[in-house]
Amino acid sequence: MTDSLPVYEELQLRVRPGQRGGYRVEAVAPDGSRASGTFRLPVDETQLDNFVLQVGQPRRNVRKFRSPQMERAKEFGGRLFDALVAEEVRDLYRAARSGADARGYGLRVTLCLTEVPTLMSVPWEFLFERPSFLAQSIYTPLVRSLDLKYVRRPPPVALPLHILGMVSRPKGVTALDVDGEQRRLADALAPLSEAGLVRLEWLPRATLSELHEAVSRPGEIHVLHYIGHGAYDERTESGILLLEDDDGLRHEVTGEELGTLLQDEHSLRLVVLNSCEGARTSHVDPFSGVASSLVEVGIPAVISMQFEITDEAAVTFGGSLYKALVQGYPVDAALAQVRKAIFAARHDVEFGTPVLFLRATDAHLFDFQEATPLPEQVAPETAECDVTVDLVQSPAPTRSGEQITWQLTIANTGGCTLEEITARDESGDQLAPPVRLTPGTRHIVRWRETAEPDAHHLITVTARAPDGSTISEQTTASTSATIEETAESTHPAGERVPTADRR
Repeated sequence: MTDSLPVYEELQLRVRPGQRGGYRVEAVAPDGSRASGTFRLPVDETQLDNFVLQVGQPRRNVRKFRSPQMERAKEFGGRLFDALVAEEVRDLYRAARSGADARGYGLRVTLCLTEVPTLMSVPWEFLFERPSFLAQSIYTPLVRSLDLKYVRRPPPVALPLHILGMVSRPKGVTALDVDGEQRRLADALAPLSEAGLVRLEWLPRATLSELHEAVSRPGEIHVLHYIGHGAYDERTESGILLLEDDDGLRHEVTGEELGTLLQDEHSLRLVVLNSCEGARTSHVDPFSGVASSLVEVGIPAVISMQFEITDEAAVTFGGSLYKALVQGYPVDAALAQVRKAIFAARHDVEFGTPVLFLRATDAHLFDFQEATPLPEQVAPETAECDVTVDLVQSPAPTRSGEQITWQLTIANTGGCTLEEITARDESGDQLAPPVRLTPGTRHIVRWRETAEPDAHHLITVTARAPDGSTISEQTTASTSATIEETAESTHPAGERVPTADRR
């Protein structure tokens, strides 16, 4: 894991239907500037099918490091990037990347594909700008957004993170090594489970009634992790999951039907769809339809596997993803870490297998009540205590009257556990409830306000050490905004606006 997460700005790339079978790309940069261009898929259906077949090998064939598939992925991803980010859009993209890099920020690249569902089957995760794939970097996470305005605010979550596992093995369907899948995921999560950070529970059978009973019980479920078959329904032109009926036979369930069952579960923030085999045999991705349906009914985020994933990569995926999430990573940054972990484990091209669908551009799924260290990061208690704080504005710079987000990062950089850590502004107002941080952990507080030129912030953070003494640290920052007032400003300059991001 990186020492600190960057503040994220967003570059939106909205694809709309164009003329003569082509498409229009409308780009919006973090500072509000816009550009547009044209787009045509650089491959035909046959070529796309061939790429899918070459990259999405059966799981029995373990992919090797520096494989021919990796070179094919770079070639395909480079052509895809050049076609999508072209003309004025390329200039806007480069300016946004340069600006984010200069400020030490990350640039989230969000693909809005709501109006062009046929492009959902394109493996965008291989977008390649030499020398690297965008999705592999924590500074350029790639997400697919359905551009739905309403999003649930993340409720406070008390660890452990509760993961409900669902393994489907219907009769009459090609047998999967589901026992092995369960064992591998449990093994990958064992260190987190033993530390009390994750609780993994398995449904006894993969039926809708068992799922309904599980989500209806008292207590929260934060993640649903499905293992089984995906398929494509030619009649309805949509993806389906293969669950079981009461007799153990095949029960085809659409994403809309599954979403109807889950739509009222506000604690459920993430669904992971992991197909062991047979997920994709052409350019049609059955899970993309299921994923988009789940997001549409209110699930904040869905991760699906657009290709078959090898056993070894599946272990790396599960362990790395949940490890990052319990550390407070936004889901797109967590998935970027997963992609690098898969690559580092010598499963090169499989980094592009997971696909992230977001309901909105806020990738923070969980508001953990306190930051929690990983087991190996817990430092022994010593007399030395220290806390560091950092305050940054996003976007920066901006125009006066526009909405900005401040992020305050509080890190326990000493060797003792700190209690009652509190952050107050220059007026003495408390920014968030007090928290407890063990060595090596951090806590993030966010708030929104209307930008005012050169507005000054002084934040004081205090904490109680084990011996009862108080330590404190201050940080200052000034709003970076131009003098020009925007006509859309509806709040007095400097007025703080509540946001779900405060944590």
